[in-house]
Formats: sequence, structure tokens, C-alpha cells
Amino acid sequence: MPRPSQSQSQRSSTADRPNATQEVDEAHLITCMVKTILNLSINKSIIKRSDISHIALKGDSRLYTRLMPDVLFELESVYGYQLVDVESKGQKAMILCSTFETSSLDELSESYRRRYTFLFLILGYIFMKNGAVPEALLWDFLHSVGIEEQQEHECFGDPRKQFELFIKQAYLTRTKQSVEGMPEESVFLSWGVRAKHEVSKKAVLDAICKLMNRKPTDFKTQYIETQAETSESVTAVGRTRTSTPNGRGELFFAMNNNINGTVDGQTVVEYSTVDSSVKELIEAAIQVRNNAYCPYSNFPVGAALRTTTGEIVTGCNVENGTFGPSVCAERTAVCKAISEGHREFTAVAVAAYQENEFTAPCGTCRQTLAEFSAKDIPIYLVKPAPVRVMITSLFKLLPHAFSPTFLNNK
Repeated sequence: MPRPSQSQSQRSSTADRPNATQEVDEAHLITCMVKTILNLSINKSIIKRSDISHIALKGDSRLYTRLMPDVLFELESVYGYQLVDVESKGQKAMILCSTFETSSLDELSESYRRRYTFLFLILGYIFMKNGAVPEALLWDFLHSVGIEEQQEHECFGDPRKQFELFIKQAYLTRTKQSVEGMPEESVFLSWGVRAKHEVSKKAVLDAICKLMNRKPTDFKTQYIETQAETSESVTAVGRTRTSTPNGRGELFFAMNNNINGTVDGQTVVEYSTVDSSVKELIEAAIQVRNNAYCPYSNFPVGAALRTTTGEIVTGCNVENGTFGPSVCAERTAVCKAISEGHREFTAVAVAAYQENEFTAPCGTCRQTLAEFSAKDIPIYLVKPAPVRVMITSLFKLLPHAFSPTFLNNK
């Protein structure tokens, strides 16, 4: 089959791109770019500009440059993320960093809690050693606390695998440095770009001082760094952006600085602003999520129902090797509640493990909830840690639901 000529290829490529006379739905493209960035970073991977342009804009770099300021603004004001420049194999790339304060480890699942405890241990050691240590010295320290480089650990799993993952995710940076008196360069480790943006040095120092029964001021160098960090945080919080280059600032202003707003037409609020009964329901969903049996999907979900008597009934997802008998968290909770004599619910909370998306009940679970809901009930959706809460409702998620009353109409 003959290959197309260069001019034919150029015409074909150009046809896929909007020209100067075509109208471009910039709001749609901004949404596409935001979703692409969130998807590319779901495992905290490094993001290449070319991938964003190729997936969301069909390779049109001109649109990328024009729309990126609005994309950055939406990522921060709506989702609480910043795109931070990094270098990857000598090329410029980006990572998506959270702008929220570090969440409590208690809010994480057991596997995540163990992973980040190991990370915290490494970052703490580097911080107390004034910011950079030879890699060999770090492993000597880990050996002293019972963690062997080439040996599976009962709590942290494969230390070397976790360690390399931290480097890949930019929590750690590995560099070569010349050391006086040594013939070869040594490999040093320091905090990576992600750690600098997401991990609080003050929290690290406070934890170490608590462990050692010391005061933060006993470690002058580290204490001064934490004070500088606090000052930078105060300055950052004081900055607000009220408009964007294309005049869409009003759309996002209501959500800037973590103020309540909407996402995809659903209300999103700060976790701290919901009332105590809602917090109780959400915390129950988070707690039961740790009991999920999901060896095949590795996607734990917890659900909590509030009954008309005020009781909370919880459930987690239970998977099966043949897949068919697997049960979602929401239906587990419903079946449990029904078996205990309840027949109607007033609220639902669902907690899953997508960092970049709110996870809603599947269609089958929505219909199951509708079976026992004569009227609309609120549904609260939370991400891994309840920084923000999406408030929706059963009838919003399942409009025109099939009702048991339909079967009684003769």
C-alpha cells in the first residue's frame, strides 16, 4: 500500500485541529485538560506536557499555551492541586501536588498507612541530617531499626520497591555529589519536589520530638526551617486570584481558598463545615472501608447508612474470585440493615480511594437504595481523606428511579 505524501499527511493532521476561523469551545477543552491531568497523575506519576497536549488537544500546542492558565486555576481552586515543574531524565515535566495540609495517617487504609509511615521515617531521618544524606547511610539507619534493604518487612513489605516508588513519585531525589577524600562520587538523597510541597517539616519535627521527649527548639537548624515554612504558608494563604485571562474567574471564585462551591453541578463543601451527625456518618464509612475484602480490584469502599431511628449501619465491598457474587459496600450495608429490622434510611456516606474523583454508588446500588427510600435522601461522597465532601442525593444520582409502588398500581 503506497504511503501518503508529506503534503497529504500535513493536510490530514491539520484537519484534526481547529483553524483560526473555527470556534473553539474553550470551556470544554479546559475541562478535558483538567481531567487528562488528573488521570495521568492518578498514581502520582510524572506528567509530560506532550501527553496533555496529545490526549486533550489532539497535539495543538498553541491551545495548550493559551488555556493552561485557566487549567492551573481550576486545578487549584476546585480540586486543591498545583502543577509543579520537575525534571525527568533531563526533560521538563510536571507533577500534581496537593495544596491541603497533610492528612492524619488514621484516615488512611492499612496499606496506605504502612506505606506513608515508611516514607515519614525516611523523610524524618533526612530532615534531621540537615537535608541530604548518602544513600548508603540511610540504609544503615533503616538496618538499625530492623528494616533490611533486600528483605521483606512484616509491616512495610519490600523496602527497596517502596523506596524506588518514592523516588519515582518525587518524594525523594537522588543525586551524585563529590565528597572530599573519596575517589568516586557518592549518591545522596534529599526531599523531592512532592515532599517539599505536601509534607510539613513542622509535623516531622513535632513527631520526632515527641518520640525523643525533646523540645523543637532543641534542634535549632530544623526549628528555624519550620518557622520559615510557617511564614511561607501564611503568605500563600493570603494570595487569592479573582479573575482569569479569559474572564472565567467568576466561575471559580466561589471555590478559591477552599470556600464552598460546586463540581459537575453537585455541592462540594469543606469537611470541617458539615455538622457533627454528618461527620459521624462519614467517619463510620471511612472506618469500615479498612475492612473491605478486595484482593482483585484493590479498590476498598466503605458505606454508612443512617436509619430512621438514628442508628448507623455500615458495610464494605466483598469481592469473589468468580467476580459475579461480589457485593458493593452500599448493598452490604443495606442487607445488614434490613437483617437488623430497618426498612428506611435518612442519609448515606460513601468513602472510596480515588484521590482525584468522588466515588458515587454504582447503578445497582442506587436502585437498591431507592427500594427503601420513599423520598429523596442526601448522599455524602468523600475521597481518601475527608478534606472535602460532595453532597448529592439519591434522586439526583438516580432520577426517575423504578419504585416498588409501580407494581401496586393495577
